[in-house]
Amino acid sequence: HSDHHNFVLSTLTPLRGCTAATGIELDGAPTPLLDGAGGAPGATVVLDNTYDHVVYNDATSDAVDRFVLIVETWHPALTNAEREALSDLFALRDLFGLLEHKRAPFGISDEAA
Repeated sequence: HSDHHNFVLSTLTPLRGCTAATGIELDGAPTPLLDGAGGAPGATVVLDNTYDHVVYNDATSDAVDRFVLIVETWHPALTNAEREALSDLFALRDLFGLLEHKRAPFGISDEAA
């Protein structure tokens, strides 16, 4: 899949439960998301979501839950003016969803709205 948004990059950091059976495939090349040694987080993968990619979890049914920290950041090529404009656009989108559809913005529970 691709989100077709070239203005953000995603970082994926494996926290717990990630084995060689979990990872991301980009352009046919799999990159496992692996836990770090001694319970430490694993290596962070930075991804431009405009490229088609597949996130996979091929773990067996006896596997533990998998925890991956996903953080989206602005693409470094954006200017400050572009970042501000996109921030305003997303704020308007969230406000419309809250007022018109009576639903909380992404990442906020409906109880908090």
